[in-house]
Amino acid sequence: MAQDMTLLWGSGSPPCWRVMIALEEKNLQGYNQKLLSFEKMEHKSQEVLDINPRGQLPTFKHGDITVNESYAACFYLESQFKSQGNKLIPDSPAEQALMYQRMFEGLTFYEKLIAVVYYDWFVPEGEKHDSALQRNKEVLGTELKLWEGYLQKPLPGAALHSDTMAKDMTLLWGSGSPPCWRVMIALEEKNLQGYNKKLLSFEKMEHKSPEVMSMNPRGQLPSFKHGNSVLNESYGACMYLESQFKSQGNKLIPDCPVEQAQMYQRMFEGLTLSQKTGDVIYYNWKVPEGERHDSAVKRNKESLSAELKLWEGYLQKASGSFLAGKTFSLADVTVYPSIAYLFQFGLSEERYPKLTAYYNSLKDRPSIKTTRPPTWLESPQGQSILKDI
Repeated sequence: MAQDMTLLWGSGSPPCWRVMIALEEKNLQGYNQKLLSFEKMEHKSQEVLDINPRGQLPTFKHGDITVNESYAACFYLESQFKSQGNKLIPDSPAEQALMYQRMFEGLTFYEKLIAVVYYDWFVPEGEKHDSALQRNKEVLGTELKLWEGYLQKPLPGAALHSDTMAKDMTLLWGSGSPPCWRVMIALEEKNLQGYNKKLLSFEKMEHKSPEVMSMNPRGQLPSFKHGNSVLNESYGACMYLESQFKSQGNKLIPDCPVEQAQMYQRMFEGLTLSQKTGDVIYYNWKVPEGERHDSAVKRNKESLSAELKLWEGYLQKASGSFLAGKTFSLADVTVYPSIAYLFQFGLSEERYPKLTAYYNSLKDRPSIKTTRPPTWLESPQGQSILKDI
């Protein structure tokens, strides 16, 4: 129990606080904890790096199992201690869908918050622009209005029955989008073929159409509905589908606690991989011309390179062919599209042999092959933006 758990944490960190709240809710008081100082750079100490090669807090261990991503640690604790303390995942499908949706939207909220709060810390002096900070503040203002609206609306009423099948599902999607591809892979793995789907064009800005906005006020794809429940966050949709259709299709969450912990850890690290990939690929699209700096491009490329080396290492040490061991899991459902995206944009196969082997090993898995983005089939060579990474 708790005496086998160790948490290294820093005061004022929302990710650390999440894990501490989960431990309390599950009546896991008495765990070993050590408060470290961000100001003294203790999160970069050897003690932390031995457990978390990213040099970040929280760093959490349960016996020999390490789960450093805060969302992953919270899911792991609820899964392993279901019958202890307070139940943290509702039984009602409608409430569960909303829980997953708000959780993953919370990551977007946090990202936009720190882009304002830590702007001066993140951005080197020579790259700071008042216009960029103003834009970050406006984006955060828009985000806060969304959350005000969410809290104003009543909670879902009648529960959605999970025996309503694919015919009650609708997916609006865009070709080439890893988030859309994740949801499509999950639907295939759970034998939920026959859902209603509509392919929209990013180039024609169809993701900003009233049809999408009525389901997803962010104007993003995927937009996914099951009955009256809306899940637009791709990770949320994948976890919801596995939860509601556990006994159907392929099981996507391992029973083994070690593999399950690794699955959650790799899933949430996958979000960091996606973010660093996007920082390189979409730099010119995201950053106005007058705010662009070669030094920022170079830093983004170095950050992505360091991230890819981490993943090469993970795959080298892997105990099986998949990201969480010997079975295909939600880690593969969510992260494989991001890895495929790297190669579509020219990542060197010679430079990253383990990532290449993993990418090629799953290409012909039916759920992946069937849903491969049609635009990639038309242009299999892709682009070469990442060839020098």
